[in-house]
Amino acid sequence: MTDAAVGRTRSQRLAAGLDRVLDVLANARAITAFWLFYVLVLGSLRLVRSSFLPFDDALSAEVMQGRFSWVYQARNPPLYEWLLWAVQQGMGPGVAGHLFLRSLIIVAIGVLTFDLVRAATGRPRVGVAASLSLLCFYWFGWHVHDSLTQSLLLILFIFGLMRALILFMEQPGLRSAILLGICVGLGLLSKWSFSLPAAAAAAAILSDRELRGQFARPCLLVVPLIALVLVAPTGFWLYMHQSRFAETVGGVMTGEGQNHAMRALEGLIRLPIALFLFLSPWLVAFAIGAGRPRAWFPASPSPVIRLLVRLSLATLVILGASILVVGIANIREHYLYPVGLPLIIALWAAVAGSTREEPVLRVTTAASILFGALVLGIKVAMAANALMPSDKVAKDLVPYQGLAQTLTSSGLGAEAFIASDHILAGQLIAAMPRATVVSQSTRRATVPGTYRPSQQCILIWPKGGAPAGNRLAGLGIAETSAKISMLSIFGSPGGIGPARRGEFELADLGRDAEPCRRLIGTGETAIQ
Repeated sequence: MTDAAVGRTRSQRLAAGLDRVLDVLANARAITAFWLFYVLVLGSLRLVRSSFLPFDDALSAEVMQGRFSWVYQARNPPLYEWLLWAVQQGMGPGVAGHLFLRSLIIVAIGVLTFDLVRAATGRPRVGVAASLSLLCFYWFGWHVHDSLTQSLLLILFIFGLMRALILFMEQPGLRSAILLGICVGLGLLSKWSFSLPAAAAAAAILSDRELRGQFARPCLLVVPLIALVLVAPTGFWLYMHQSRFAETVGGVMTGEGQNHAMRALEGLIRLPIALFLFLSPWLVAFAIGAGRPRAWFPASPSPVIRLLVRLSLATLVILGASILVVGIANIREHYLYPVGLPLIIALWAAVAGSTREEPVLRVTTAASILFGALVLGIKVAMAANALMPSDKVAKDLVPYQGLAQTLTSSGLGAEAFIASDHILAGQLIAAMPRATVVSQSTRRATVPGTYRPSQQCILIWPKGGAPAGNRLAGLGIAETSAKISMLSIFGSPGGIGPARRGEFELADLGRDAEPCRRLIGTGETAIQ
């Protein structure tokens, strides 16, 4: 057999294998099983390594303080924390509850992607390829295991918005309109930036004569009504308690230190770069299978394709106008879910049924398996590294569990702590549920109001960085008025690996201390 014949045989076998994968997973039950297996494996590897809460999870723990509230922070709405609070009622404040909620949302995103693309194309195999291809995006394939909280819900409800719009096109009526209203309301409670795709959906429909005819139904009036009912408690709370809400949210996006024109110019320059990074490396795999970009979209696109393309373009136009008007400079790839996700689904819908469908499905499925295996290999290596003793300790292997055990055994397990940052605060909240812990640079909308004058007030920080005097001065405390000590910990990082070493400094500020009264509070008061 010639080398060319051998190559053709291998290619045929590979194509047949990829086709079997697509066929086996081409139903809701199978794709759900795949994503459940996926989160079980990746979640187990994370727990093997440590019980560390990454930044986003630690921030949620710090703003929640184990309590239910209508609002937790000004920069993000409260839906994720509400769900986390409900999970923690049964699973406690530790890493397991965070991981359980994250895993449920990841499974929901994977299954909804399959259902959305299947509905948009009528082809289950295309839905499978689209769902698996989430692994080809850096923001999903790598980040969702350890990062993203509110953004996970944003992804879910943007997909949900598109699915509800397609359902209304197929089955216009009150039931579909109610579902659309619920999706809009929950989307707004997941992330403030959901207002972009919500407004863009209206603009996309109004800009197309055929779409206007399909959506010109009186029952759609319930959509804004339902959304308003869902967001009203949070909106009213913000109106009553957070006078600087708009300034706080705006400051995150605009940045500091530049005038309006320079911020707008920076944002416009960053936008196309960020969109390309958002779509990479999936776009490369899709392009290899689809061929020339000019042939990606049919000459007479279906109403669904037109809706999705117009939704993406309208979001891009609204975002561009916002950059110019507000002067938004902080444009990064992980902020572009409202623009990129509709475009991705539109591309899948466009290629379905074309002569390039099968090449695209096979190339993207192969790329998904490749990138999924690569990430799995890295995670396995990280877990194996955590099982071996080492003098060099990564941030997620710092022995926070050992620190909590030492503090508790020293009689400090129910005292009040001011941590130097959100990450340390989150670890202590998860490991010391009886203590009161806040971050020195809190983002909470309100103070917890749980400080008791009889509690010791302790400032704690990892050894290194700013000297103790500077840290105390930031709280308005003279260094001579605090008792400073150091803890050298040799304890568990919360995984199944060996003990690790960590060093922390503590400053005892005494009882009924002003910094704890101010940052923790003795009653429910808004931080101004």
